[in-house]
Amino acid sequence: MTMLCLKNLGKRYARADTPSLTGFDLTVERGELVGIVGESGSGKTTILRLVAGFEEPTTGSIAVDGQVVSSGNNFVAAEARGIGMVFQDYALFPHLRIGENIAFGLKANKGSNRSVVAEMLELVDLQGSENYYPHELSGGQQQRIALARALAPRPKLMLLDEPFSNLDEASKTRVRDDMYRAIQRARITALWVSHDITQIMSVVKHVTLIKSGRLQQAGEPEQLYREPCNRYVAGFFGKVNILPVHLVNQGLDHPIAEATAGEMGASREIPEVVIRPDHIDLVEEAEASIVGVVKHTFFQGEKREVVVCAGEHEITVNVGRERIVSVGERLCLRPKCSELRLMRAESHSGG
Repeated sequence: MTMLCLKNLGKRYARADTPSLTGFDLTVERGELVGIVGESGSGKTTILRLVAGFEEPTTGSIAVDGQVVSSGNNFVAAEARGIGMVFQDYALFPHLRIGENIAFGLKANKGSNRSVVAEMLELVDLQGSENYYPHELSGGQQQRIALARALAPRPKLMLLDEPFSNLDEASKTRVRDDMYRAIQRARITALWVSHDITQIMSVVKHVTLIKSGRLQQAGEPEQLYREPCNRYVAGFFGKVNILPVHLVNQGLDHPIAEATAGEMGASREIPEVVIRPDHIDLVEEAEASIVGVVKHTFFQGEKREVVVCAGEHEITVNVGRERIVSVGERLCLRPKCSELRLMRAESHSGG
């Protein structure tokens, strides 16, 4: 059953030159955890604010659990939508103890409230912390308390707005896993917004990528990673090589040129090949389809990122840290045929 349905959603703020959101559609089924990702200013937080009822859309409609909460002149106030939200900055009351923070949005029934507070603290694995003040907890613990407070009123839908933005890198993965487990245990539908796809793609089943207020691609994270529809989507998952077909077709057993004709149809576009640095092997010259000279090397812990000049093109390849590579060294490369993807030339703009 559908929990959230957005149709042709748009938002233009007063005095803004361009819309913050244009023609956005999204359906979230009950119990799903869905991610919305995009760079800063892409419109993802605008979507959350519209769903929460903090803003009114310029166009389109919003339905929560089968009830239309925003469409034309019909607008249901935020407090009547049954939606919980976790903000970037925790938004905990510093003068209230943890138990009081969690119970803040509950009805005034001390006995039942104590029970709910205890249940929520157990849900986020912070039992016994109800008498602490927020400043006595770590940033990760405060974020879990913010989640507990949002879950306490039993919302229909949970919105998570960049919940890790105030955490250090070492804490992000741990807190992400803790929050994911709590959301799963609560069996709640959630919409998770982030600019960092690597932090959420391991926990969400479906992800929507937006740029400048427009949908770029939606699907399972692995689908977007392996089958990007344009340069923006391809690059959002990290370094990527986008090369002309003729460069990688030389000497390969994989008939890219023939596939080009089939996939591009009668179009005269000159397609390109997408290949990620992890999917290019260093080989002997007899097996190589690309030969180039090392321009830069960057040590990155377990791997080295190597930039190779092959004619007028630069190709990035990752090699193990045990492989010492020097600037000026001649390298022979061979892309993994199974990882090659064709992309239309018209996708350069990413729009």
